Amino acid sequence: MIIHIYLSLWSGGAPRVVTIDDYLPCWANGGGLAYARGSGALLWAPLMEKAFAKVHGGYCYTRLGYESHTSETKARILAFN
Repeated sequence: MIIHIYLSLWSGGAPRVVTIDDYLPCWANGGGLAYARGSGALLWAPLMEKAFAKVHGGYCYTRLGYESHTSETKARILAFN
């Protein structure tokens, strides 16, 4: 079952609703999540990163997690279904 997650992002001064699924990129060798990792079982960090990457054109545009790149983007989770 695929879970769709809707997030409201403010990017470039305008609101944007982003829909992502619950698939997260993992290392091929079974090493876990490839990018952002939440604390323990929390998944908000990798889900937010996925939405941010989608808005900006891909994970390669997240600039390796530098906070300065994300300072203009604010987000809140709208709904899970």
